[in-house]
Amino acid sequence: MEYNDNIEATNRKFLEAIGDLNEAFQDERSDLVYYQYLAGMAPTAKERDIIYSIIQEERVNATLLRRMYEELSGIDVSYDTKEKLIMPKSYIEGISEAINRETREVERYKAIREGFPVGSSYIYTLSNIIENELSHIRQLNSILSSNNNINTQNINSYNSVNNTVTNTSINEPINNSSKIENLVKQHTANFTLDDWSRFIRPLVSRVLSEDGDRNTVQFFRKLILSGILIGLGNRPLAAIELVERWQQNGTPDLPRMNKMITCNTDDILF
Repeated sequence: MEYNDNIEATNRKFLEAIGDLNEAFQDERSDLVYYQYLAGMAPTAKERDIIYSIIQEERVNATLLRRMYEELSGIDVSYDTKEKLIMPKSYIEGISEAINRETREVERYKAIREGFPVGSSYIYTLSNIIENELSHIRQLNSILSSNNNINTQNINSYNSVNNTVTNTSINEPINNSSKIENLVKQHTANFTLDDWSRFIRPLVSRVLSEDGDRNTVQFFRKLILSGILIGLGNRPLAAIELVERWQQNGTPDLPRMNKMITCNTDDILF
């Protein structure tokens, strides 16, 4: 009797594993859409290439899962996913969530693998898929670490500039526009397009989150004027606040930013 119960439990676990293959396939297809979105947000070609390589391996994983399910069940895999995919608001948030997704999938694949009888060739296939997912986690962690290091360097650079301005002679006002402008130029002189893209990211996010359905002309005016102010040395969020103040109050002297009159140490973000 106990022997029969063990067989029944084993068979039930095996059938559940087969059903889970279908859901795993659907998750992999969702991952493909998610990674395509992340690739479009990647700040550098190197990181974009890493994400594209992950996409290629995810396609292979999805194909293997579909093939296993159809061979074992005798029916076609379902393409109707239960997941409502929510795209990230930022690149870093997206990378972090991708790591969480991959981690959950590794646990799922391990559970599916345990449902197969010892000696099954499908165990080897699932082990390869698990190794692929673990590799993706390592690559994504590398991207996350790289971006965190960049943010730390930016903060340290800001502190360095802030200390430089704060420690000036009492006869030299800390809001000296030429001094600040020179500091900004020194830092941004060697910026690449990738660097500028990261630098203005807060500006783009702010405009997109606030303007929504507003007038298109006003939207682009705000974006372009803010970009001009950034080029003159203002940090992204300070730039957009200046433009908004100008739009709301109609203050005539705000557009004359070529002398950096309103810029101070709090407006510089490196």
